[in-house]
Amino acid sequence: MELILASAFKATFGDATSGPDVQLFKRFQKKWPTLIKANATIINDPRLADHDEWKRTTLEALAKAAATTRDDYKELAELTAKAIKGEVPTTFRNPGAHHYARWMAKAIYTLKMTMFKNEFELTPRELRSLQEMSVFIILIYARVWFEAPLAADAPFNDLTLFHDLHKYRDLNSKISEATVKTFKRHFWYLGTDLVGLALFSDKVTIEEKTKMVEKLAIDKDLDKKRWTTAPQDPSLVTLSDLVTKESLFSFTELKLDASFLQSPVLSWKENEAYNQGKETVQHLAVTNDPAERAIKLITDYSQILTKDESDRQALLQAVERHRRLNLNPN
Repeated sequence: MELILASAFKATFGDATSGPDVQLFKRFQKKWPTLIKANATIINDPRLADHDEWKRTTLEALAKAAATTRDDYKELAELTAKAIKGEVPTTFRNPGAHHYARWMAKAIYTLKMTMFKNEFELTPRELRSLQEMSVFIILIYARVWFEAPLAADAPFNDLTLFHDLHKYRDLNSKISEATVKTFKRHFWYLGTDLVGLALFSDKVTIEEKTKMVEKLAIDKDLDKKRWTTAPQDPSLVTLSDLVTKESLFSFTELKLDASFLQSPVLSWKENEAYNQGKETVQHLAVTNDPAERAIKLITDYSQILTKDESDRQALLQAVERHRRLNLNPN
């Protein structure tokens, strides 16, 4: 998901946000102690008055993530929720590290700078860029970020994101084009061997799950069905369109009992095999979440140990080498 936000930033700001020391963020961080926090304003954009479905699903995702969200995740959730509701936070956290690999930090900086646009000197171009990125983060990205750790929902969420990025061309064609292009390079996420996880998702309708099971029963070639090129009409693609018998690959790898597939979808909630499989899938570690957490911990720790950038980079590399050599430390 970081790649999607990175491509949106580049389309909006150019290369100015690609380096580890982003000057705009450094200026804001330096100015922060002197800002009058009571002068923060709502993120006022007419596009935020519409798109109720995007706003509703984002608020739902934020609410579900609230119980398990750590501090910096929680800050992004709070800023986004306040923006959707047309409110201003009563308190603000001090701006943290904006390491180039931590795109979530850039999202937090963007929302804060937009809220303090009257207190923080910005060029007209910077202000326009911040406004455009804030709208994208609020309507699209925040929801995607907080839903990323949910393995069972991943196929549904990825397909929904692809649809939404196409729809976003009505709000900002540059961001839409850039993010869709990035997504196309990673169509393998929607391959047949992963789409089977969606059978355990509460987001997928009974009708769609039924179609998926029917596709599994069809005797056909086992060639992997992956999107390597964009479909002519993305809005028409469904999860069942991606299913073949190889969609059971994830069942085999996770040693899941697939016997529940012989029962009607309506009965799955009472099926022991289904419930055990669902529990297993719910505990899967999704790459985005652990990777981002690791970067956060390493970055914060390195800030304590050294202020020298070359020493810090050497430390990060040493920690990564140690992690690779000790995959099972316990």
